[in-house]
Amino acid sequence: MKFKVGDWVVDKNLDLPPFQVEDIDLSIPQDENYVLNNCMFWQPKAGEWCWFYDSEETDHFILARFDREDKHVNPYIAKGGGRFSYCEPFIGNLPANKNKS
Repeated sequence: MKFKVGDWVVDKNLDLPPFQVEDIDLSIPQDENYVLNNCMFWQPKAGEWCWFYDSEETDHFILARFDREDKHVNPYIAKGGGRFSYCEPFIGNLPANKNKS
């Protein structure tokens, strides 16, 4: 699989939380030998807590449970019916793009 920096991935073999790719060759800072060949793209599951937002340049985020994905303009649907352009896993932190500012 071809990942790029910023993609959310999960390990196929280990039961670890999703993580964001920081480096194309090696990704988990605490384990320099971790290779992305063990990973696949993270996909939200129904009922999973996620951050939703519509623009990468926003300060407005919604924390809600994932309902389903639709292949329209705003493909991520939160419980309650909100449609959003972006969805990332809630792992106890603010959304990744908010952490950078």
